Amino acid sequence: MKSRRQIYGCGDRFTVPGDKFMVDGRPNGGAIEEPTREGNAQVFLKSGAAHLVTKHNDLVQASYSLTLDELRLVLVAVSKIDPRPEVGGRARYLQGQHGIFISAHEFASIFQLDTKNAYRQLRDAAGRLWERTITRVDGEVRIDLRWLYMKAAYSEGGVLVFFSPQLLDLYLLDLTRNFTSYHLLRISRLRSVPAIRVFELCARFWDTGVVVTSRSQLSALLCVSYRKKSDLARRVIEPAVASIVQATGLDLTWHWKGDEAIELRFTKKSSVFRQPAQ
Repeated sequence: MKSRRQIYGCGDRFTVPGDKFMVDGRPNGGAIEEPTREGNAQVFLKSGAAHLVTKHNDLVQASYSLTLDELRLVLVAVSKIDPRPEVGGRARYLQGQHGIFISAHEFASIFQLDTKNAYRQLRDAAGRLWERTITRVDGEVRIDLRWLYMKAAYSEGGVLVFFSPQLLDLYLLDLTRNFTSYHLLRISRLRSVPAIRVFELCARFWDTGVVVTSRSQLSALLCVSYRKKSDLARRVIEPAVASIVQATGLDLTWHWKGDEAIELRFTKKSSVFRQPAQ
């Protein structure tokens, strides 16, 4: 059998094409077990009626630029994927799948939008997502990975999206360690991309209650560029933190640590990340 590097040209973590996999939503009542996550306590996450967003930590901390509607579309689609490994640990591959359908009704319901505009927002977001990429740096090689391998197929009442197989393999499928989960409804009232991504960063470190990052790392994560750190604080960090506190109830504070480091603090193992919004 050819190696993954021989098949894809780079990266040993890409999946050799194998079993067909159809994305048709997370089974109700399914559980995600995380007994081997390094540095974190064992947890069991219940899906229930509220979908879980589950990603590899590398995607949580990856650099990419999306609009609010595009990010929301991605998160709803991700919440419909079951990330658990198959029996025997074989990776799943998206060959022959039928895409992930997001209806305008559920999009409007989750994010409390006007149903009259929800389909247009979905359609426009799906169209723009085709051009978007995630940047990966492997040594001296920069790789731009597309979110979609096929353009969204529009149908009345919703959109159909097809995530790229590499994206699924690297960040969304067969996750047993180094992943982050939170309930989709927890970020439904957040109205900015920085607020959602900072919330995800906190969810990434839910077991410690502390996130320490640098000004440059946070700027890269949020795809912003400010010469003065006071501008970054006033225009990005402070509004994002205030929005998270108000919309999710997370007891979140932040401060500069030295000249360039930023520290975020919240209640360790906060139930905000592990329980659906009421």
